[in-house]
Amino acid sequence: MAKQEIKLSANFKRDYIAVSAIVLFFAIIAAEVVLAISIPAYLSRESSMAFEVRRLRLLSSFDAARRVVSRKMPSDPTAAAEMKLLGWELDNLAMYLRVNRTLISSDEVAALQKEVSEIQALLERLERNRPFSKEYRLDVGIYLDPLVPEVPAAKAEQAEPASKSAMKSAAEPAVSKEKKK
Repeated sequence: MAKQEIKLSANFKRDYIAVSAIVLFFAIIAAEVVLAISIPAYLSRESSMAFEVRRLRLLSSFDAARRVVSRKMPSDPTAAAEMKLLGWELDNLAMYLRVNRTLISSDEVAALQKEVSEIQALLERLERNRPFSKEYRLDVGIYLDPLVPEVPAAKAEQAEPASKSAMKSAAEPAVSKEKKK
């Protein structure tokens, strides 16, 4: 009988270890399945949160740029006109963002952020009265003077009285009509 008790106790230990190994195996498999499901869900949630953060940063930088435009215009008229153009561009972007706010992808947010940061750099330069374009006056006399024939002085005097007589004859019918009334 002593042998049987040892055999039973050894069988019991083997069964206990086998059952605990099977339970541990299924626990590991279950943990791997949970991790396989939860990690992508966590990453997608984190990426959506990161996307929202980028979107909020875009909106805040966009609002900051629009505030710069709405403040005092530069004293230089050229810089003021260029700032108005940038304000018009920001207004168009505002309409685009308002209409398509749910359809904007992450790449579009990055592109819009880049554009808004470029506009902010332009606005900073314009605030310092440093326009990008310069106004040039074109002297057309240089080009037109050689093309216009010179009129001799004698012909000019003759042409002048003829034009005066033409003006008188054009004015006389109007005067004679008034006298008849």
